Amino acid sequence: MKKIIAFAAIAAASVSLASAQDFKSGFFLDNYLYGYNINPALQADKYTGAYFGLGVSSLETSLNSNVGIDNFLFPKDGKLYLGLNKNISAEEFLGGLKKDNRAGVGVGYNIFSFGLRGAEGKSFVNVALNVRSQNGLSIPKGFFEFLKSGGEDNTYVIEDLNIKTKNYVELAVNYSRKIGIVTVGATVKGLGGIAYADVNIDRMALNIKDDVVRVSSKGSFNAALPYGKIKSDSEGYIDFSDIEKGSAGVAGYGAAVDLGVKVNLLPNLAVSAAVCDLGAVTWKKDQGGVMDSSYEFNWDDDDDAGDNIEEMFKFKSVQYDKSEFEMLDTRINLGARYSFLFAPDLSVGALCTLRMGDKLSKNSDIRVGVTYTPGRIFSISGNYGLSSYGNAFGAAMNLRLLGINLFAGIDGIATKYTPQMIPVSSPDIVFKGGLSIVIGSKKANRD
Repeated sequence: MKKIIAFAAIAAASVSLASAQDFKSGFFLDNYLYGYNINPALQADKYTGAYFGLGVSSLETSLNSNVGIDNFLFPKDGKLYLGLNKNISAEEFLGGLKKDNRAGVGVGYNIFSFGLRGAEGKSFVNVALNVRSQNGLSIPKGFFEFLKSGGEDNTYVIEDLNIKTKNYVELAVNYSRKIGIVTVGATVKGLGGIAYADVNIDRMALNIKDDVVRVSSKGSFNAALPYGKIKSDSEGYIDFSDIEKGSAGVAGYGAAVDLGVKVNLLPNLAVSAAVCDLGAVTWKKDQGGVMDSSYEFNWDDDDDAGDNIEEMFKFKSVQYDKSEFEMLDTRINLGARYSFLFAPDLSVGALCTLRMGDKLSKNSDIRVGVTYTPGRIFSISGNYGLSSYGNAFGAAMNLRLLGINLFAGIDGIATKYTPQMIPVSSPDIVFKGGLSIVIGSKKANRD
C-alpha cells in the first residue's frame, strides 16, 4: 500500500536527520586542542606550543530528534508493527508524538587547523578552515493524525511542516590572551555559502467526507544552489528529483564572531562565559516555488494513494532572484571547572549551553562532568546532564604521544539501538574525533 510506504519514508527521515550541535564533552578535557570552539578564551594546555592538522584533524557529526524509532514501531504479540497498522490504536501511536516532531543531522569537517602560542607564553592564536552542514526537519502531529485516520470523516490541519539545509565554508581566526587571572578571547569568521534550501508548508487543510479528500494548501520553497538547477515538469511544477548541473559559484557570504572570557577565581577554580556564532549569512537565492492550490481525491483508491499524497506537496515554479539575510544559530556557553587540591589529577566541571535559532535548531543543554588527567599524555572524562531531547551521557579521551595528539568523544550515548545501529529512543548524539601534530611548549612551566 503506497500510503504505508509514504509514511515509512517520512518516519525514517524523522529519525535520521538533526540540526548541528556542539561537542560539549570537549569542555571537560584538560588537553583538548579545540576548546576555543566552545569558548574563544579557552587556550590549549600549557604543554602545547604549536599544533598542526590537515584533513584528519577534526570531524564532527551530530544526530538529534525529539522522537525516536520507538514512536513509530511497536512490538505486539511477538511482532513489530508500524504505527499506522490497524493493530496499533490511534491513542497508542499518536500519544507518543509531539506537536512538532523535529529532527536533523549536522556535519563539521576541519580541512586545516593551526595553533601557535605566543613567545611570552600568555597568548594563543588558532586558524582553521572548516566545512559545516546543518539540516533540519519538522513534521507537525496533524500530518500523522491524517495518515492514521484511515479515511475517517474529519478535518485535519497541518501547519509549519519544514525542511531546511544550510551548507557553508568557514575560515576562523582566534586570538586569546591571559591578563592576570582573566583570559579573554575572540574568534572572527568569514563564511562562504555552498548551498541553501528551505521548504515550508505554512498551512494545509484536509477535509475528509464520504472517502473524498479535499485539500487546500499554502507554502513556499526557496534555494541558493549555484551548482544545480532544479527543473520543472511541463505544467511548471518543481520536480525535486530532476536536477540539472549548474555553474560554479557561491551561494552566499557572511561573517560571525565568538567572544569569550575565562576567570581563575582560585588556582583550582575557573569560570567561563562565551557567545558563539554571533553573525549571519546573506544567501543569494536563485530558485523558488509556491504552493497555493486546492485538490481532491478518493481516499479508498489504494493504488493511487501514494501519488495523491505526492500531489498534495507540489510547488509551482516561480522566478526567484534575491538576497536574504539570515542569522546564524547563536550559542551561549557558561562553564566552570574545579580541580581537587588533595587530588590535582582529578577535576569536576559544569557546562550550560543555550542555542538560539528557529524551531529546527534551538535547544538547551546542561551537564556536569568528571575528568582524570594523570599527566600530559592522557586525559579522560565522562559527563551527564539534561538537554531539550532528554538525558545526556557523554565521554571523551585525549592521547598525546611522540608529538601525535589523538582525541575522540561522544555526547549523548544511547543505551539501546536497532540492529542497524539507530537509537531506539529520541537521540541527541554528537561524535567528534581527530588527529593533530603537536610541538611542545618551552613555557610549559607557566600558567
